[in-house]
Amino acid sequence: MSDMSDLPVSIFSLLSSPELDVFFAPPALRDVPPDTAAHMPLLLGILISTRPHSLALVGVPPAIADYVRSFLILQAFDTRTQSLNASEAPARTGSPLDIAVLDLTRLKRAAETLTTLRPSLAPDALLFLNGTETDTGAAVWNALAATHPHCLFPDTGGAGIVALGAIPCGLNPLFEARTSSTQLARLRIRLSRLGSAWAGAVRQSTFDAESLHQKDSLDATRHDLLQTRLALLETRERLSQAAASAAEIDQQPSEPPEESQAVAPTTVDPTWMQQARTLIEEQNSRLATLQTEIQALQSAIQARSGLFRGLLRTLRHPNFSPHIPTVPAPLELPALPEIESAVAGTHNPASPLPVSALRRNVLFVSGEPATPGTLYRCTRNAAACALVGHFTRVLACADVGPADVEWADVIVLWRVEYSPHVAILIRLSKEKGTTVIFDTDDLVFIPALASIAIIDGIRTVDCATESIVHITFQNMRATMERADACFATTDFMATEMRRIARQSFTLPNIYDAACLRRSRMAARILASVPGDGLIRIGYASGTRTHQRDFALVAEVLARLMQKHSEVRLVLFHETGNKRPVLLMDEFPALLPVADQIEWRDMVPLERLPEEFARFDISIAPLELDNVFCEAKSEIKYLEAALAGVPSVVSPTAPYRDCVTDGVTGFLAETPTQWEDALTRLVTDPSLRRSLARNALNQVLWTFGPQRQALLFESIIMSFCNDAATARASETLIARGRYQGRGVPEVPEYETLFAHDALEAADVSVIITSHNYHDVILDALESVRSQSVQKLDLIIVDDASTDDSVALITHWAQQNAARFNRLLVLAPLANVGLGGARNIGVSASETPYFLSLDADNRLRADACEKLLAACDPLTAYAYPTLRQFGAAHDLMGNIPSRPLQLRNGNYIDAMALVAKWAWSAAGGYYVKRDAMGWEDYDLWCTLAELGLKGVHVSEPVAEYRVHGESMTNSVTETHTHKANVVTYIKARHPWLDMHHEARSRG
Repeated sequence: MSDMSDLPVSIFSLLSSPELDVFFAPPALRDVPPDTAAHMPLLLGILISTRPHSLALVGVPPAIADYVRSFLILQAFDTRTQSLNASEAPARTGSPLDIAVLDLTRLKRAAETLTTLRPSLAPDALLFLNGTETDTGAAVWNALAATHPHCLFPDTGGAGIVALGAIPCGLNPLFEARTSSTQLARLRIRLSRLGSAWAGAVRQSTFDAESLHQKDSLDATRHDLLQTRLALLETRERLSQAAASAAEIDQQPSEPPEESQAVAPTTVDPTWMQQARTLIEEQNSRLATLQTEIQALQSAIQARSGLFRGLLRTLRHPNFSPHIPTVPAPLELPALPEIESAVAGTHNPASPLPVSALRRNVLFVSGEPATPGTLYRCTRNAAACALVGHFTRVLACADVGPADVEWADVIVLWRVEYSPHVAILIRLSKEKGTTVIFDTDDLVFIPALASIAIIDGIRTVDCATESIVHITFQNMRATMERADACFATTDFMATEMRRIARQSFTLPNIYDAACLRRSRMAARILASVPGDGLIRIGYASGTRTHQRDFALVAEVLARLMQKHSEVRLVLFHETGNKRPVLLMDEFPALLPVADQIEWRDMVPLERLPEEFARFDISIAPLELDNVFCEAKSEIKYLEAALAGVPSVVSPTAPYRDCVTDGVTGFLAETPTQWEDALTRLVTDPSLRRSLARNALNQVLWTFGPQRQALLFESIIMSFCNDAATARASETLIARGRYQGRGVPEVPEYETLFAHDALEAADVSVIITSHNYHDVILDALESVRSQSVQKLDLIIVDDASTDDSVALITHWAQQNAARFNRLLVLAPLANVGLGGARNIGVSASETPYFLSLDADNRLRADACEKLLAACDPLTAYAYPTLRQFGAAHDLMGNIPSRPLQLRNGNYIDAMALVAKWAWSAAGGYYVKRDAMGWEDYDLWCTLAELGLKGVHVSEPVAEYRVHGESMTNSVTETHTHKANVVTYIKARHPWLDMHHEARSRG
């Protein structure tokens, strides 16, 4: 224990001086009994007076123990602290314990605990005992007081001090008999007042936490009540329709219907109704519990009110007035008429009552089940629709029966020709009130286009004639005219549909998780092996319908291959007979370079990503000024981008909408433009990488299942009741095309170290660093110790001038085997925080990434806990953070409420973010003169897009507080912060920055 004889302030003067109240300002502690906190001022005074080298906290509540550690660090004491349970012996550190703090209120066998502790105590150790007034505590206290110097303070929760040896100088006044009784009485009063303040702070903190919990519970109940009421309205609507149908049937003549027009009886699922009753009973039970809790809360507030407390509360919170909400009246399910039981064969969902009464059964019907379009337009769309909670099925048109129609609330007919079977399907749907939607990916509903002059494929497809195609288009048109709405793959097609149909919606062709995974794995595998020096230009046509399209570029390709012997043209032929998909007789310009053409077997659709990944450049030529080609989707650009391949495409309307010329690809109209674009890509590998990277970062959102799911949510809601339709229409109109906020800006960089085990991980931790040599190892080690086994790590060093790069690279070499994938990247020049983060995110190959600044660190379960909190539509998950270093408070312990961002950022950058959400937001902004609020800008953008975040209440990450952080050294400086506020306000005008202006004033 330190020699305190030279200290001017003894424990007596320390605790009796009003000027030193600041040392004992009670913090907001939770989960601590108030009586336990009452002794804290005395304990802190003893710690200040003695400055112990080692301290044991035995049976002390975790919140108290954490505060004591924080207090010692703030006082700059080099005190080793251990927290022990009742039976645990102190760790052997080589030096004995100077002070042992025992909470006798929590130790059932205090005497045995003290015996266990004795060998580790110094000869002149102090025992600080709390709870001496308890039976167990009194016995221990009496035994110790009989043989050792002691002093007792019963007014501070029964705290007592026992000196096992020499009394420290600073504590002599407490033990000496010559201290006057007046002085001791004054000291005891002082301690009692301070202890009461601590106990009161704990009670207030607990009270506030309980009040907040009550409010959250009430909000959740109100939300559940709203959902239940919506469910009841939906049930009543169904019952009304059933009753009306029953009355209609009773009034009709009793003639048996024709067999071909048999209609299944109208039914209401009794299981669904029973689930409604069960949920209402549960809600009423919760309401009763809430009523009891609210009454107790009201009584507590009234009991605490008094003149002194009321005055104090008014001074501290002049604009606060507690509000005690009322509980709604219990719900009752109205009496229901007897409804016929469900007929045999009806499909009832196995899940319980939907969380939203707007959940629907959606049936996707394929008119061409043997073609790839079924995957693009039925299977993938059904999966996206299910992401927002709808039940979905996919069936071939010929397999759809009355039971399927009875199950469905919405039926989507993709390329379904009108026929007697389809006529019955639509009539049954109309009688039931089911919404019917016609879907197509070509202009197959305009019979006038069935001409070889417009659709070149008619002459090259087996068994196709203009007459047959005309009839097919007429049948498609007949189905479309009987539908309630239409789905189109492009905005151009949706516009053409609206000339015929009442309403149409654009739902593009999308990728799914399996396609993305296979595409990225194929790209990684090819990147891991040495190249052969060839440049492959691929044309992935899956059908023999693009002769005139390819003719646009045939001569250009021939000239290019003659100039560049390393160029290869990759084309496809049928497996087995090796018949080319393209009819090569029509392209004589390619004969001189026939030996530079690589022929590949056509593959199943699930293997197409591997073929795209072999390309260095993908081409998608389409006839211009051809209305049929103008409506073609962007699928070739999408699939090439997923595989990391840049594209050159014709500037049709869909491609003009999604391709930024020279940024995400090249638009080429004339032969000269095609030749220039291809030549640039052939001769410039860095340009190929840049365009491919930008294209991938764009399509992750634009053609992703998450965006499609949110579109489905609003579109299907627009076919529900009047209120839901109005809300959905508002959303769809306000969103517009619902595109991302631009292509993420990714500065050029080099790879300093790379390791790839070629497996699939779920999360990449991305560490950005600039001159953090002294602390970055803490961050790296915290990532290495993550409980997630398959983990990727990307470190971006932003032009450090210290020896960070050497340190990081050496660490990466030593620890590569721990990670599935580990990269060390460095921009070619200092790019700032946003640019460095974008480099890391763009290089990641996982669904999620977690940003970690080099001066922070993760707890071992951070990635695991954050991943567990996410569902497929979660854009980000952020944890509560625990500070360390110069502060020890909690940060970010606020639930996800995006509108709270209006008043300032409450979410740290240390969050798990979905890569598709980063794509939607356009990445982190890159602006050196406004650096510092990149994460705040990201959260605001995601809020504007309606993308959800979730909060993980556990503190699974740690935030270092120190003076050299970027926040303190750059962001918060006067001039720079003014630039940041102005920039963010311009990007998000809905933010309220007046408090930031005041802080600068």
